[in-house]
Amino acid sequence: MQQKLLKEYIQIILEQEEVVMADEEDLTFGELKKALIEYSKAKGKKEDIKKINNIGKKTIKLALDFVPFAGAVSSSIELLGSLMTVKDEDRPKGFLGNFDLDDYTSKIIDNKIEGEFLKHILKVIEDKNENDLVKDFDMTTEFNKFLLDKYERKVVGNK
Repeated sequence: MQQKLLKEYIQIILEQEEVVMADEEDLTFGELKKALIEYSKAKGKKEDIKKINNIGKKTIKLALDFVPFAGAVSSSIELLGSLMTVKDEDRPKGFLGNFDLDDYTSKIIDNKIEGEFLKHILKVIEDKNENDLVKDFDMTTEFNKFLLDKYERKVVGNK
C-alpha cells in the first residue's frame, strides 16, 4: 500500500514539473509585461497578487514567482534590478534565472551604468512582440549588447 502511494505521489510531482516546464517554454513577452506591471502595482504582496483575476493564471503565477527574489518593490525597474542581482547560488530555476547577471559582472558594474541598463532592458521588453517567447531571453547577452551599443565607440576610441 505504501509503495503504491509513493508511486502515485511521485507521478503527481512529475506531472506538476511537466506543467511548470511547459508553462516556462511557452511564456510570452505579453505575459511577462503583464506580470511586471501587476507585480509592481501589488508592490510584491502575495495576497494582493492572488486577488488579480484578469490576466490569466500563468501570468499570476509568474508574478508570484518574482516574490522570493524581489520582495516589495514599486516599479518594474526595481523588480528587474532585484532579479539581476540575485546571488549565483540562489539563482532561480527556469527562465527567471536568465534575468540574473553572474555575481562577478554585478560587482564590477557602476551604479550609473546599471541604472541605464535597467531602463534599456525595460525598453527592450516593452518593444518585444507580445507573442514572442521569453525562454531565450538572457540578461547577460542583453548586457553585452548594451555595452557594445552604448560604449563600444568610446572604449575603442572610434567616433
